[in-house]
Amino acid sequence: MGRTLQIRDLSEHAYSELRVRAAREDLSLSGYVRKQLEKMTAGPDMKAWLESALDRDWGVDRETALAAVREAKGGDPESGE
Repeated sequence: MGRTLQIRDLSEHAYSELRVRAAREDLSLSGYVRKQLEKMTAGPDMKAWLESALDRDWGVDRETALAAVREAKGGDPESGE
């Protein structure tokens, strides 16, 4: 069974915008907010994603990657500019 969530002190602007967006998708306000929350929590949050990316071995060191970016931008890969 699903859980119930109550939100207090939501600004009038946010409430109105959510109602408009729900209507655009032909959903109730509750259905729209539920859909957005399910979508938002389907994957890792940004902090968790960044932590996992930092722990990963990408097969290239930082300096090599920076040199490639500099070269792609038209700068000298060795000079740091």
